[in-house]
Amino acid sequence: MARQTAALQHFEVADFVQDSGESSTWLLYLAARRPFPSDAALADALGVHRSQVARWKRGGQADEANEERLRNLGTVVESLTGYLEPEAIADWLSGVNPHLGHRRPIDVLLAGHVTDVIAAVEAERRGAYA
Repeated sequence: MARQTAALQHFEVADFVQDSGESSTWLLYLAARRPFPSDAALADALGVHRSQVARWKRGGQADEANEERLRNLGTVVESLTGYLEPEAIADWLSGVNPHLGHRRPIDVLLAGHVTDVIAAVEAERRGAYA
């Protein structure tokens, strides 16, 4: 189920980007940026230089790896929206999570395991214990 949810959300973002004609990186930046208090906090979370985030904000294109990171982060942010208060999402991403083997969701996400993070979100929504 979690894999289907992640795939669906990726598809919806891709459709929106294609239909709108906007820079895909800029839209992905907007989705990923929502829970963070600043662009600097987003840069720190993604492990990129702040100038990269500034470039995306201005509509510059990200390289393939960073675009995937932005897409994955936006997917997780969307899955947490409505479950957590917006200001708590960044804390959830940087906190140790028992559903992820006591790893931080942001670290698992940056390693490319978005489906594991989505599964952890789903487990917490159901009230499952790790």
